[in-house]
Amino acid sequence: MTNIAWITDSTCALTEDYIKAHDIKVAPLKLILDDKEYKEMDELSYKEFYKLFDHNNQNATTSQPPIGEFVEIYEDIRDNSDYEVAIAIHASSKLTGTYQSSLAASDQTGFKTYVIDSKVGSYPLSKMIEAGIEMAEQGHEIERIVEVIQKMAHTLEMYLLPASLDQVKKSGRLTGAKSLLASILNLQLAIGFDDGAIVLKEKARSKKKLNTMIMNKMGELINPEHVKEICIMHCGNLDAVKEWEERIQSQFSSIRIVNQYLAPVAGVHTGLGTISIGWVQDFKSFL
Repeated sequence: MTNIAWITDSTCALTEDYIKAHDIKVAPLKLILDDKEYKEMDELSYKEFYKLFDHNNQNATTSQPPIGEFVEIYEDIRDNSDYEVAIAIHASSKLTGTYQSSLAASDQTGFKTYVIDSKVGSYPLSKMIEAGIEMAEQGHEIERIVEVIQKMAHTLEMYLLPASLDQVKKSGRLTGAKSLLASILNLQLAIGFDDGAIVLKEKARSKKKLNTMIMNKMGELINPEHVKEICIMHCGNLDAVKEWEERIQSQFSSIRIVNQYLAPVAGVHTGLGTISIGWVQDFKSFL
C-alpha cells in the first residue's frame, strides 16, 4: 500500500484530533482583526475567531499563507518522513491562492503530489479528505483515490445565507451591483458555489420564503441513497442551527444532520450570524 501524505489548508474544518491522528499537514490562512494577525487553527480556533469577530467585525479580513510555508511543508515531507507521495486538497482556487501556492511548492521541491482544487472549503472539503484517507486505508490505488475526490468536488452543494450584505459587498465575492440591488429592494439572498466561484443562488422578499426555496431546491438535488449527511455551518448562532436542523430533519429523516462552525474565511465575507447548508455525495457511491 502506498504511503500517502495528506496536505490541506485551514479552511478544511477538520477537528484537531482528526488532523493529529492522520498526520495531516495544514497550511494556516491568516485572520486579521483590528490590525492583529492570527494563524487560523494554529493561533485561533474557529470558535475563538467568532468571539473576537463579534466585538470587531468592521476591519476583519483574511490572507493566504505565503508560498514559503508551503515549501517548508513539502520539504519536511520529502526530507523527514517515509511518505512516498502526497495528496493536497485545498479551498477553491477562485476564492484563495492556496491551491496555486501548493502546486508551485510541490513543483519547486520535486515531491510527487496530486494537488486538487476542492472548488469549495469548510465542511465539503473535510469530507473529501476523510473519503480519501478511508479509501487509502482500504488499499485503493492513489489514482483511483484522486479520481473519486475529483468527482466529489463536482457533486457538492453549499448554500450560504449571509447575515450582512455589506460584508458580502466589501468582500467582492458577489458583484457590487447585485449586493446593492438586494439592499435597495430589501431582499434576502442565498449564495453558493458554481465551479468554485461564489454566485447568487436564490433571492426572496422574506427569510421565510427564502428558506422554503432552499428546502425545495434541496428536495430536487439530494438523493438519500447517495447523500448520507447534511451539515449546518454557523458562526455561533445555535438557535438558528436548531431551527434548520428541525426543518431539514422533517424532510430528510434518513439523512444524518450535523453542525459545525463555518470556516472563518467564509464568515468574514458574509457576516456574523451567517448560516450555511452543505452536502457532498458519499464517496462509496463512486466505487
